[in-house]
Amino acid sequence: MKLLLISFFLFIHFATFAQSENKPDSSKTVECTTVYSKKWEDNSKELPNYITKVTQEQISIYQPQTAADMLQNTGEVFMQRSQAAGGSPMIRGFAANRLLIIVDGVRMNNAIYRSGNLHNILSVDPLSLESAEIIHGAGSLQYGSDALGGVMDFHIMDPKIGYTQKWTVQPKVGVRVNSANNEIATHVNLKLSKGKFGYAGGFTRQQFGDITMGSRNQVENYLRPDYVSRINNRDSIIINSNPLVQKGSSFQMLSTFHKLRFQISDKISTNLSVYHSTTSNFDRYDRLIERRNNRLRFAEWYYGPQSFSMFSSNTSIMAKKSWADEIRIIVGYQNYGESRHSRSFNSNQLINQIEKVKQSSISVDLDRKFNSKHHLFYGFEGYHNLVNSVANSQNINDFTTIDIVPRYPEATTLNSSAYAMMKSYITDKWIFTYGFRYSLGLLRSQFDTVLFKLPFDKADLNTSAPTGSIGFVYQHSQNLEWVSNFSTGFRIPNVDDVGKIFESEPGSLVIPNNKLQPEYVYSIDMGFRFKSKKIEWQTSIFGSFLNNAMARRFTKFNGLDSIVFLGEKSAVQSIQNVDYAYIYGLNTNIKYHLNTYFYISSTLNFTYGRETEQEGDFLPARHSPPIFGLSSLTFKKSKEAIVFNIMYCGEVSYEKLALSERNKKAIYAIDALGNPYSPAWYTLNLIANTTRIKNFSMGLFFNNLLDRQYKTYSSGVAAPGFNMGLSINYSFNS
Repeated sequence: MKLLLISFFLFIHFATFAQSENKPDSSKTVECTTVYSKKWEDNSKELPNYITKVTQEQISIYQPQTAADMLQNTGEVFMQRSQAAGGSPMIRGFAANRLLIIVDGVRMNNAIYRSGNLHNILSVDPLSLESAEIIHGAGSLQYGSDALGGVMDFHIMDPKIGYTQKWTVQPKVGVRVNSANNEIATHVNLKLSKGKFGYAGGFTRQQFGDITMGSRNQVENYLRPDYVSRINNRDSIIINSNPLVQKGSSFQMLSTFHKLRFQISDKISTNLSVYHSTTSNFDRYDRLIERRNNRLRFAEWYYGPQSFSMFSSNTSIMAKKSWADEIRIIVGYQNYGESRHSRSFNSNQLINQIEKVKQSSISVDLDRKFNSKHHLFYGFEGYHNLVNSVANSQNINDFTTIDIVPRYPEATTLNSSAYAMMKSYITDKWIFTYGFRYSLGLLRSQFDTVLFKLPFDKADLNTSAPTGSIGFVYQHSQNLEWVSNFSTGFRIPNVDDVGKIFESEPGSLVIPNNKLQPEYVYSIDMGFRFKSKKIEWQTSIFGSFLNNAMARRFTKFNGLDSIVFLGEKSAVQSIQNVDYAYIYGLNTNIKYHLNTYFYISSTLNFTYGRETEQEGDFLPARHSPPIFGLSSLTFKKSKEAIVFNIMYCGEVSYEKLALSERNKKAIYAIDALGNPYSPAWYTLNLIANTTRIKNFSMGLFFNNLLDRQYKTYSSGVAAPGFNMGLSINYSFNS
């Protein structure tokens, strides 16, 4: 399967490249794309980074149900799913808290972002976005801690300034339905402007039913033959009338935003914004299908509402001083809440863990263009986290509760950093970018040693981390650029690393470690960008070396390698600084314009990762996905778009699974030897969109046309089978 995918992709690449060579067009001016890779708008042709941009037009055509779907639709981000309500991105062999999420210039990553699979991009509503960028590779110079493998930068719709004394009003409403998970979504947004004032706001409500998986190429282990229901105060096993329906995958979601823009003067403008997203309770599907003694292990395992609120101000000042041409000040405040609730089959005790995080942040970024040759970017940032965590065990019959050990200690973190970055035009063909950042991290936490007798009662960490990067762009010709970038990245330990107490997998308990230090990555990537009238081609070969890496490893607790926790005997683990890991691979995408209206495009992503285990052996890294990609044929006219694509992914055999994945038989297919593995898969999809009717736009979606049954690597929930969807949007005249 892997050979087939590579051959198919290379055929498209070389065939299209050969055709473009037969018809050269050096007279065509190559267009550039505006991106925000240094927190400022910049010309993508002058940056050494591999960047994927998602436009509002693409969102309108594909109509992704969640931000996870939106990123997956690029064909350049792999998506793991423990449950329907989520999606954990993998970029260049990194995932979870080794990837940074930015919303309107404010970092979402907080002190309890975990190292396993992380589903917080669910809080970003794709229907409220103006654009998004994925910066592949270490971005710590620009963004600080956590950006080891990449940055996902989301931009919510901005208000527009009309500079007229007449009100401009632009309302829009839309509805969408999808059959495979019975989604019903409504979205409303409004833009207002008058004089030097602008407003943009929106509201999205989504309701998802249980996902029906595909019926072809069935994998017995993926089916949902039974589930647990509470009947007459007793847990009962119910036979599922349709094993293709994944009972426990339904949920609801609500998002809203409001933005005000004031043009205070010719030199000063301010944006004030409020963003809020919340979900209903939603089941953690991969835990609900776990079995013990050939019977479902849990009667209940669900997350409480994932609530995310963000308040921010973004002020831009055209200083025109000797030390800065422009100053941008972003102040943010976030309130985040999540909870976990689990109950074993036939148990009366419901375990509740509730976490709340308050995060305050400020960043000041300045730029100074000395002359036509040198452009300086510099600034500083700081962010502060307060973590509150409580837990109890509740009797579901009489509702009495007792306090139990919480998932996290009471904790506070404070991080600050300063950076400087220069872009220099050495010659007409050579552009260099280089810079340095220095960061400080402070963590204070207090453990409750009454409920859980740790050998220490607090964790006090003072850490620092230098990082830097140097990259170049060589503009070989008007159409061809060679790029290279060497960068270092880091991640300062957070509360989840240092103080977490939780069951990572059946029979394994993670306990705190107060001796952690930052982990570092050293990355290099080289590639080229080619763009002419017919063809656009971008390729990057990358390699990363992760030193002092934080990973779960077995340890001892008071001299014992296993303990009884919440009534179950579990092996003891902790997050530790292991020796190192290495990752290398390739990203490439190509677009070839057949004529004015048709073009074909294709992406291919290959990652190979290994990390040291406790015995010193190199074994597969957990977050290195299989080879994957997306190939499309697109018809695009002014008011119509039709896309036919194939999304594909290679196999991960048992031998290539990370050790932590080999114990998760419930979520994987089983090979002939009885071992878990992740089969290869592909889907065929058809999307059509039109805006021909005045003020109306309508989209039709036919996903997984062959109704194939599959799971993405490491996922608990199976992907939807054949899906038919419809979206209708109406824009009112001003």
